[in-house]
Amino acid sequence: MKKLAPVQKVEVVDVDEGSLLGLLGQKIILMCMNYSYVGTLEGVNDKFVLLGDDSAICYETGDWNSASWKDAQKVGKKTRVFIDKIESYFEGK
Repeated sequence: MKKLAPVQKVEVVDVDEGSLLGLLGQKIILMCMNYSYVGTLEGVNDKFVLLGDDSAICYETGDWNSASWKDAQKVGKKTRVFIDKIESYFEGK
């Protein structure tokens, strides 16, 4: 991501803030074209992201402020999700 640095003159800097790389090691939710996936982000490359052994398909989120997902079914193994299918992503529960 490129964004303006908070200074008087205009300066463009590279930052990982808001990128998938900035979320490595954290629990995330990937809102994709057909399904939503949750789990710990373990890897990122130019084609897919890798979620850890705790990955699940989240069929129903429930209330966003609740401590857990309403219906998240564990996959039981690492899950790869293609980057071009991701519509949005953010920190999970």
